[in-house]
Amino acid sequence: MNENIGAPTIAKILESSDKNRVYLWVKHYNEKGKSAFNEEIRGKFRGKRKGRPKTKFNSLEEEIKYLKRNLEFSL
Repeated sequence: MNENIGAPTIAKILESSDKNRVYLWVKHYNEKGKSAFNEEIRGKFRGKRKGRPKTKFNSLEEEIKYLKRNLEFSL
């Protein structure tokens, strides 16, 4: 980030109300340089469980298995 231009000013130039996003971009740039912006990181979940929980099942047995697995996982 240029010393003469702050994050709020950059956010206004980019027509964004989120100056914290600008700070995050600067942090990524300082850590990885220009290559920080070559990779797509938006929407990637880094935890064990990915995606939306299943809500529709083909059978009652399938639902019971699913609920048991989740119960064991949370214990």
